[in-house]
This record gives sequence, C-alpha cells and structure tokens, in this order.
Amino acid sequence: MRSGPADVGVMGASTSKKRLALRRADRCAVCDRELAVGDQAVWDPVSRTTTCVGCDLVEAPVLDGQAGASALREYERRRRRREQHAREKLGALGALLARVIDEPQSTKVWQQGSQGEVRTDARLAKHLDEHGVKLLHDRRVPGHGHANIDHLAIGPGGVTVIDSKTHHGQIRVDRIGGLFAPRRSVLLIDGRDRTRLLDGVERQIEYVRSALGRIGEDRTDIRGALCFPHVDGLSILTQLSIREIIIDGPKPVAKLARRGGPLDHDAINRIWNHLGHSFPPA
Repeated sequence: MRSGPADVGVMGASTSKKRLALRRADRCAVCDRELAVGDQAVWDPVSRTTTCVGCDLVEAPVLDGQAGASALREYERRRRRREQHAREKLGALGALLARVIDEPQSTKVWQQGSQGEVRTDARLAKHLDEHGVKLLHDRRVPGHGHANIDHLAIGPGGVTVIDSKTHHGQIRVDRIGGLFAPRRSVLLIDGRDRTRLLDGVERQIEYVRSALGRIGEDRTDIRGALCFPHVDGLSILTQLSIREIIIDGPKPVAKLARRGGPLDHDAINRIWNHLGHSFPPA
C-alpha cells in the first residue's frame, strides 16, 4: 500500500486528485522516478498513489498506440542511412543502386516485424471485439533501454502480455537433457533453438507486474504469449507452451486474453489506464 494523504500534504475530504508539494520523498507510480521533498506531484486518494507532474494521469489521455510503429521507424531509419551512405560513395548512381538492390536481412527484419505486429493487431481486434478486453500496442518500457512490449490485452481475467513474432519454419517444443543434465523444454523454429524468445516475454511480464504493484494490483493474473500471425509452422493438433507461456496464432491468443475472471469494467479501465501511462507508446 502506498503512503496516505498525511504524508503528502493537507487535502481535506475530497476524493479528487490533488497537485501539491511533497512533505516526504516518494516515487512516481507511473515512471518510478524518485521524488524529493518539496517536489510538485499529484496524489490520487482512490488508488493511493503519487505521480510526478510529467506523468500526471489527470491531464494526460491514454493512447492505444499504433502496432508496429517503432519497428517501422527503425526500418525507415536504416533504409535512409543505407541510401545516404551509397549516395556519399557513388552519388546519384549509388542512391539508385541502394533502391534496386535487395536490402540486407538486418534491415528487412524490421519491416517484417512491423508488418507482423500490424497483422497481429488486426486479428486480435477481430477476435476480442465485444468481449470487454482493451488493448495497448507498441509500448516502450521507461528505464530499460530499447525494451518494448508489442501488445497488452486487459480483460476480466487479467493482463495478457503478447509478443508478436514473424519467424518462418516449423515451430515445435522439444525436451532435452537427462542423465547428466537436467531435463528442460526448448522452443525450436525451423530446427533452431529459439528458447530465448520466452526469456523476453518473461521480462515483459515482470515489467507489467512491477507496474501493477505500484497501484496495489499485484495479485492481478498476468499471462504471456508468443503470437505468430503466420500460423503455417504451428501444430494444428496441440497448443504449444513453455514455462506457462503459450506459443500460438492470434485466435488462440485472443481466447487466452478474453478468459473469465474477477475484473469488472471499472477495474479493467483502471488497469488499462495505469499501464497505458506506465508504458507510453514507443
């Protein structure tokens, strides 16, 4: 539980948010920035949280975000840099060659990722329509470098963290180890070990758990999913999962996101609003 009004300033009996000077050090419930004595901040007596002025939930509307926007910006940045480099070396001919010669995979992967997130967004929206689930897309994680979260779904059952991937090839889960090494599950895509993709989802789940803890919602159920918008490589007989993270296409992931649970409309909106400010659009 966060500190009460007496720790922040004199506010009276009103339950509306108040902007005031802190009487003791605190942390912003949104960006986790340290707030010193005397700093201007906003106190919310309903959620019992302190927020810095820059993250003021009273004035800043939540933006759903645009799926794939940050990946597309990175693709365009790399494309322009490649063209500019060619122009500096060979003039107009270099710029022309840069446009007609295939881009390196390290550049194309950003465009593919953006397109995958857009496709996942469209499919999720279709399967979640009228199920009381709210979405956030392409969110950055303040304080963690370039970390971002592709999609967040908030519904009656809790929060679903969704990482969209566009890898091609057969997708399967295998068990390795034994005798002299512990047995563990690995994710194989086109025969290559891609288990580290699960590590990324688990980090994102912890970011969300930490954010929810700042408003006393640490008991909210949080699930994770690796979502493949192109489902050709997935099994049609069984759903894959490792460490409680499901690995599937948009339709089964949407089914997970609309699971039943204790959250009503107001609770869903409160969590969506808080996560929307905690993880701004990338």
